[in-house]
Amino acid sequence: MRREKEKMHRRKENGDGIGEDGQTLREQFEKLEGKTELTDHYAGLEELELKNEEPITYEQMFSQLRGDLVNARETSKEVAATPIVEQEGELCYGLFTPEGDSIAVSTGIIVHIHTMSEAIKYMINHDYEESPGIEPGDIFVNNDVDVGDVHACDIMTLIPIFNEGEIVAWAGGVNHVIDTGAVGTGEYERLPVLAVR
Repeated sequence: MRREKEKMHRRKENGDGIGEDGQTLREQFEKLEGKTELTDHYAGLEELELKNEEPITYEQMFSQLRGDLVNARETSKEVAATPIVEQEGELCYGLFTPEGDSIAVSTGIIVHIHTMSEAIKYMINHDYEESPGIEPGDIFVNNDVDVGDVHACDIMTLIPIFNEGEIVAWAGGVNHVIDTGAVGTGEYERLPVLAVR
């Protein structure tokens, strides 16, 4: 973790962003959106080379990612303190691109994949890379419906994944809790996307 932070800080000292090829996340997001709009294909991809050339390898990789996410979900159910997660299974986990688009998802309440995607895009569009910063080891917490959550009882966690000082993905999860705690009975505190360090 410390090594990743050092690499990321060196990139920033050189005036580079944490995205691919030294771009900021916003620049990377806008580039992706531009390619998608121009070509009517996500990121300008008209075909998936690996899927076409090595379909078995592609399916093995996808199945491994999905299996890991389902395993994370099931483990979370086993350790959950809230019966809505433990007994009803209202939770979901996903892996996302640096720009916030889903790569693979667990089973569960799938609407939450979109809410996590929206929260990542909110952070990108509100320059979280600059303030409060996005660094290796950070955990971002959110339950604000204006940022992307369904309602305040859905607690979202988003973790940036870095390699060589560059953000390469996000891991995220949403768990439904009974109570978020508040000043008065039946109230819910809203947590806009907060960095936990």
